[in-house]
Amino acid sequence: MQELERQQQEQFARELEQQAQQLKARQQEHLAELSRQRGLAQEQAAHLQERQTQALRRQQEQSQALLAQMHARMEQELRARGELARNQLGILMELQGSQQDGQALDLTELMKNLKHGEEGSKKSNKELTDREW
Repeated sequence: MQELERQQQEQFARELEQQAQQLKARQQEHLAELSRQRGLAQEQAAHLQERQTQALRRQQEQSQALLAQMHARMEQELRARGELARNQLGILMELQGSQQDGQALDLTELMKNLKHGEEGSKKSNKELTDREW
């Protein structure tokens, strides 16, 4: 009977050892899979980071281009306004020079005429333009 008990104990120990080895093997498989998945997650994170960096770079380039366009438009508008002011000053000087008897140009009266009589002012501008040519 002791012999039978000893054999059963040995058989139990062997089975227990086999189960421990199987658990260890499974644990190693799970660790390998976790490591593989961790590596994939890191690769995906790096890929997403790169895409985000590229998107930010493109957005920055677009912002720079828009800023440059706005700057160019503002400069163009400033030049146009400057040219308009020079033209208006030239017209006023020409009108003042065309006054007879050394009479000063009445700007208030001229502005009233321009506001109320656009037709007359258009004719005056046309006359001035015709005189220039």
